[in-house]
Amino acid sequence: MNPRDRGFIHRWLDSAFGAGSRAPRAQVECRRQGWGALQFGQGIAGSPLCLHGRTYERGLGTHAPSEIVVRLPRPARRFLALAGVDDNPHVRANGAAPGRMEFAVETDGIARWRSRPLGVAAAPAAVDVELGGAWEFTLRVREVNDNIGYAHADWADARVILDDGTEIPVGSSQEERRLCQTPPLDFRYGGKPAAEVLTAWTCVSESIPAPA
Repeated sequence: MNPRDRGFIHRWLDSAFGAGSRAPRAQVECRRQGWGALQFGQGIAGSPLCLHGRTYERGLGTHAPSEIVVRLPRPARRFLALAGVDDNPHVRANGAAPGRMEFAVETDGIARWRSRPLGVAAAPAAVDVELGGAWEFTLRVREVNDNIGYAHADWADARVILDDGTEIPVGSSQEERRLCQTPPLDFRYGGKPAAEVLTAWTCVSESIPAPA
């Protein structure tokens, strides 16, 4: 194995699992999303994360209906963020109405926090959830009017406080997204490289119960 490949594998393992890193990291998996690809450090439309006219450098940009799992290297105490409808020109131009999207944080299938219905004109909801030592939690967004057109949703300024007080940012950059979602392997399909083929594939995951 050449040094460049070895270096990429180490960076991928470090980002995905926190292996060998001085600073622990969260692993983020998007299980479901109504449109596009989950964005790290920017909104779903590729513009800066923006809530109620204010921009943020860190967080997750998604599209309802959305289900995102955040896995942690150690037990966690709290999750903090600002949740709301992304205030970008696409949403404003298409008249996203207030009171459209509901945000929720779950552990073990139980909702630990839920927002009121939020629209693009609403101030973001402050998220401060006690995780009680959980190793993973789920972020959900749903469109309350069953119309997912321009349902651009943000978890801005997202971060986790571990049991030992360590703070982990969630969604800090596109590099984090690339390393978390790109496996350290390559192949060709129909003459095209994996990096090109995988972007057009739909990824679906399903939890399978352990045998009794």
